[in-house]
Amino acid sequence: MAQAQYKIMVDGEEIPSCGNLSWGDDIETIASEYSFESTSEIAIGSKVLIANATTGKEVLRGILTDKRKNMNKTFSYSGFDYGFYLNKNEVVIQFNNVKIDTAIKQLCSKVGVPVGTIPSINAYVSKVFEDVVVSDIITELLEMATKKTGSKYIFSCQKGKLEITDTMAECDSKYELAQGVLMPLNESLGNITYSESIQDLKNSITLIDSKEKKTFVVASAKDNKSISQYGLLGSIEKIDKDDKTSKNIIAQNMLKESNKIKISISVDMLGSDDFIKGSILPLDYPEFGLSGNFYAKSTKHDIKNKNHFISAEMVKL
Repeated sequence: MAQAQYKIMVDGEEIPSCGNLSWGDDIETIASEYSFESTSEIAIGSKVLIANATTGKEVLRGILTDKRKNMNKTFSYSGFDYGFYLNKNEVVIQFNNVKIDTAIKQLCSKVGVPVGTIPSINAYVSKVFEDVVVSDIITELLEMATKKTGSKYIFSCQKGKLEITDTMAECDSKYELAQGVLMPLNESLGNITYSESIQDLKNSITLIDSKEKKTFVVASAKDNKSISQYGLLGSIEKIDKDDKTSKNIIAQNMLKESNKIKISISVDMLGSDDFIKGSILPLDYPEFGLSGNFYAKSTKHDIKNKNHFISAEMVKL
């Protein structure tokens, strides 16, 4: 295999003699994490940048949060990208009919995290948040946006900025087995574990008014075929009846999102810096009954003996 070489910069200076580098992300969390070992002692709170030494591509930048000194006189380090500050700050904030993308920008400004690219989100929020972690508010706002627009949003911190996208892109990167010999990632899968689950399936959605003292149904949606097959699996959600978004559209969007069997795989593969949470791989493994597009829910990258490997959980679209 071609060697994977990375450099770790701390406060602008490259750190020599580093090893056991790893990093990972998850579609349900904002912050990505990393870890490595070195013979050099580094101060907690230092700014860290990890980059591919061959391509120059930035993999991650963030803050060093933890340090451990080992008996063999090496140091083990770990930390997070700048999503760390969204996870560790609580705020009090009130939104009055504010566009959700604007609300997110206001939140980031409160805790000093720059904003990169955020799509225009045609949904509004009117709510008071008291002593709530910023990342939890952003998660709630994007869940609200998904219910109203039907789009699925993915957040991450890249190059020190919060990035949000409403599209998933296919990862067409290839792994260099040897000089000039390339293998697509979706042909390098191994240790595949396949699973199906209906634990999160909802085939009946009921929306009730959050302001009424008595229960008042404002909209509902259900799938009778699914109910006949799996039994009734219902969800009741509170909603402000004064919200201008069509309540029937919200109910239908929620049903579309939750009324499906979750098909997922745990898998090992050869590595690529481009394969991150939300990346799509088209798979065709008939021996496992796998076909179609799967997206990465979580990834774990490991650099071992200068070889790049990934362990991932992937979910069928």
